[in-house]
Amino acid sequence: MSIETQNNNHQKTLALRSLHFLSPRTFGGLLVVIAIAAVAVAVAFLTHNIISKQREIAVLKKIVSRLEAEQRVAQVLVRNQKTDASGRVLETTLKFVEINDKGQPFSEKIITVPGEEVYFDALVMKFDREHVKLGDPLRGKSVYLFRKIFGSSQKPENGFSLDLNSTDGIPDSYRTSLSISAFEKKLWQRFWEFANDPVAARKEGVRVAQIEAIGTRPVRGKIYTITLELPSGLNITAQAIPAILQGESLATQ
Repeated sequence: MSIETQNNNHQKTLALRSLHFLSPRTFGGLLVVIAIAAVAVAVAFLTHNIISKQREIAVLKKIVSRLEAEQRVAQVLVRNQKTDASGRVLETTLKFVEINDKGQPFSEKIITVPGEEVYFDALVMKFDREHVKLGDPLRGKSVYLFRKIFGSSQKPENGFSLDLNSTDGIPDSYRTSLSISAFEKKLWQRFWEFANDPVAARKEGVRVAQIEAIGTRPVRGKIYTITLELPSGLNITAQAIPAILQGESLATQ
């Protein structure tokens, strides 16, 4: 037998003797410590996984909330309507109020348009959905600029202008009431380029650049809210006038 083999056997013998000298109580305590340590490791692993899952769920909820988010951008009140002998609406007088991203009104106009139906014309740019998911500060939602309001009994080009014929493509009411970044100015100045050149649009993350004209057949006693779905476009919905305003004179002075 080699010296190395003898040494290995001697070490094994010493190890067995050391275990032999452990009392049952000491040995049982050692097993308990090992068990507790194993449980602690398992709990730490599961806790880490739970926290990671919770973070993933929180991120997914933020993404979903951005994709489903809707911003109020204008409110419209029917102030008066003229009708013919048969009751058909000849013209409608509206109070049109634009609302900024803080929910505050910043532009108010009284407009009379001919016809039963009223249309709200706007330029709308929609960005790649990935920007919306990530909450990009500049491309994280669709952007819009109202251009005109017109009735069903007139040509759109004869409608009430909201941009006051601005020379740079940015409506004056929007520019003077909101802080517009250099990036936004560039977007609006290049709007028609993006509408007709998909390569240029993609470079700036623009998915769609188009005109949207939403419309409704308004009636007295209603307030209409125009909203912007952040990844999508404009919508218009009707609500009854709040009870506190019922009975008030809403006719044009």
